[in-house]
Amino acid sequence: MSSIKKKPNKKVFFINQKVNSRLKSYIVSDYFWAWAKILVGKLSPKAYLQFLDLFAGAGRYEDENASTPLLILEHVINDVDLRAKVKLVFNEADYVIYNKLKAEIEGFPGVSTLTYAPQILNESVGGGKIEELLLSSTLMPTLLFADPWGYRGLTMDLFSHILKKWGCEIIFFFNYSRINAAINNKKVTAHINSLFGQNRADRLRRDFVRTNQEEKGDIWFERITPEEREQIVVVNIDAAFREALSPRNVFTQKFRFTNGRGNRTSHYLIFATKEPFALRVMKDIMAKQSTSNEQGVASFESSPLHKQLSLGLTTEISPLEKLIELLRRDFVARTLTVTELWNEHHIRTFNASTHRFTLPNYKQALLLMEERSIVKILPHRDKRPSPLGKPTLADDCSIIFG
Repeated sequence: MSSIKKKPNKKVFFINQKVNSRLKSYIVSDYFWAWAKILVGKLSPKAYLQFLDLFAGAGRYEDENASTPLLILEHVINDVDLRAKVKLVFNEADYVIYNKLKAEIEGFPGVSTLTYAPQILNESVGGGKIEELLLSSTLMPTLLFADPWGYRGLTMDLFSHILKKWGCEIIFFFNYSRINAAINNKKVTAHINSLFGQNRADRLRRDFVRTNQEEKGDIWFERITPEEREQIVVVNIDAAFREALSPRNVFTQKFRFTNGRGNRTSHYLIFATKEPFALRVMKDIMAKQSTSNEQGVASFESSPLHKQLSLGLTTEISPLEKLIELLRRDFVARTLTVTELWNEHHIRTFNASTHRFTLPNYKQALLLMEERSIVKILPHRDKRPSPLGKPTLADDCSIIFG
């Protein structure tokens, strides 16, 4: 039997939709809906919103399940405001798949009601037309979705140019398994440099190997574990986004996908935005699509075996107890509202310790702290609504830390 690995057949991919693909499409389309409904009322009369899918695929699998382009299209057609103010751009480089996508979109019920007819491109990402579209100085508020087969054509410079514009955000389906294998592959050095930025890519390659000094002065190399390797990649892609927009703030949120056996990471869906409220919206959407949770704290992953990778919140204590520890440490002798606490703490400390916590998780932790007399909350719990006998916590309640 030949040991040569065959190149994946992209056309075969569109026969049956897998669970991870379905969840990815739901997350993207749900966020698009929230993003578009928030921004559509803020547009000037001549402006419009743009959804741009760089690697759109066929639109529908052979098992009849719709993929992201058709879910987005349906959202727009079904809303009178979006029909008038959203421009959809779908790009697919493979000519056979492009023709299938074109037929699906042009034959979609209600597509003729859109003010802007969907634009369907057959271009290579990194080529002239795509870059011209993305680098335009008059770029309208755009939600960019990049779901590449690998990594070619994607650059951090391109991402940063888009994120700097008002109302522009990025959802990137990060193919961890392929990029992990490419880090130290000299044949694709240029592509990895473009994706991470050369300085960070060089640092990433060095981090993939640890050096230790023996007593005799000889240097030997110790291979890092797969978990350590994955953590290094995830940390560096986050850092690359932040550096690209410096000195502007950029926030990212990740959702992990495992392979069919649940024993290895295949992809990450990475969301990047400048807006704290957008981060909150996406976190809520991703939390609802997680395949497992502990104490109401979502795993932010899709795994058939519900295995959690030890990259994020993995401690010997429960998630909410960990959050309580963080809040006690960070707000000594402070008084602030729930909203002020959430905005300050979640953004300021946003890292592996807090990336899984949503606003409801913060409220749950604060109510436990009130019950244990760690904090005081005003109005007092007997003055707040208590449906089904359970105390509630409004956004404007004051939290008093001792």
